[in-house]
Amino acid sequence: MKTLIKFISFFILILLFTSCSQYDYTLHKPKVRYSKPSKGALSVMLRESYGKRYRWAEEGPRSFDCSGLTYYTYGSMNIWLPRRAIEQSRYGRSVSIKRLRYGDLIFFDTRKRPRGKVNHVGIYVGNNHFIHASSSKKRVIRSSLKKRFYRNRVVVCKRVIPSKYYNQCITKKRKKLKRYKHKSKYKPKRVKKAKAKSIQELFDNIDINKTSKIIEDETKF
Repeated sequence: MKTLIKFISFFILILLFTSCSQYDYTLHKPKVRYSKPSKGALSVMLRESYGKRYRWAEEGPRSFDCSGLTYYTYGSMNIWLPRRAIEQSRYGRSVSIKRLRYGDLIFFDTRKRPRGKVNHVGIYVGNNHFIHASSSKKRVIRSSLKKRFYRNRVVVCKRVIPSKYYNQCITKKRKKLKRYKHKSKYKPKRVKKAKAKSIQELFDNIDINKTSKIIEDETKF
């Protein structure tokens, strides 16, 4: 019986070790899709990420944890945040909850007994709502700040997108292209001019019978 318990416990340890080894702990920087951040670019990024799976220590594009979502979203707009939520909370300018605008970051302490230390982050999208990667729902979802759970656990709010870029149009990063001189493949056809014939050749081609009839018709008048 003891040997069976040892064998089962050893088997469970192997499963735990293999499951933990599946995580990729290396930091994957996202490709810069927009040279400058803006409200329009952020809305495109959030629509693409909405509903994706939650997975701890992942920063996209198929799955995220809470700080991985913010790292991936803002990194794609050429804003490089730290990777962890607690370090992200030290970045940007502090704003009050009443002055939140689209794209501001909201940091929470979601522990059962809050101690005022950041362990979660979401992106404010207006009307008291924010988008975040939820560990309980296992998805990127939208939640409301009106819920007491989140309202009472807000630690700090930060503004990341500079005001000068906020209302600009979407500007995608353009690749540098080499300049080539335009060479048209179309070449106009040259029309060969007919060479002037000699006077002798012109007279040889005249039909004498036709000309005689024309002269007779003119003499009648």
